Amino acid sequence: MKPLLFPLKNYPTPNSYYISKDKLDEPWYNMHFHDSIEITLLIKGTCHQIINGTEYFMPTYTYTIMWRQDYHRFYDFSKDNLLYNLMISPSLLPESILKKLEATPSDKICTLPKEVGKTVVSILDTLAQSQAFNHSYMPRLAASLCVNLIDIFFYHYKTHPTSKIVPHESIIQNALIYINSHYTEPLSLQNIASYVNCNAAHLSETFHKKMNLTIKQYITILRIKRAKKLLVTTTAPISSIAYESGFSSLASFNRNFLEQENLSPTSYRKNLIIKNTL
Repeated sequence: MKPLLFPLKNYPTPNSYYISKDKLDEPWYNMHFHDSIEITLLIKGTCHQIINGTEYFMPTYTYTIMWRQDYHRFYDFSKDNLLYNLMISPSLLPESILKKLEATPSDKICTLPKEVGKTVVSILDTLAQSQAFNHSYMPRLAASLCVNLIDIFFYHYKTHPTSKIVPHESIIQNALIYINSHYTEPLSLQNIASYVNCNAAHLSETFHKKMNLTIKQYITILRIKRAKKLLVTTTAPISSIAYESGFSSLASFNRNFLEQENLSPTSYRKNLIIKNTL
């Protein structure tokens, strides 16, 4: 399984942000996360999005913020779709904004009123034009525009929530609910299929088609995500973290962690300790 992290350093971004406006097709988005703050605004058409295992329908002017280990995937785009995507380096934002994002436990998604959506588009247009013409905005101005975008989001996301897909309408949603509740335990395809009352082969095929991941890959993502948190927040031995995260052996944990993060669990922990002491 290839790493799902899309780092900001992969994009040409002299101003600590990168912005794009694209018409997207189905193969473009795999399940992924970023090391930056990611803001998306669907400015035309509709689609679906899965955020941290929850499925959402997105009408025009659906607005999303992803932070740290939030992971997501877009799919089922309408033919007329158009999506603005902005990635912001955390260094561009004040600590108060970062703490607010960190303290918001729910999925950060809302559907803006049309006129508000147009206002957000105008701010994104300004950042896009600066990037396109190589204008070197003062960091303070770029930061101000990005803070405005986040402030607008927080003003609206509780009063204009985006609709979740009703669980009983989706085999995948029920499977995600079960997996998210039991991924630290031994899990088999048959266990999950029994819970959602579905043939195992049909569940496997449907899950892969919609998520662009196998069920095994998705479970591994959740387990690695939990392990990374434990590596940072505890001093527990690596072996204990492996079993507590749901892996059946230390060897399996080390192999999957290295494959996804390009680092061993021990190196990951050491690197963060060094970074936090600098």
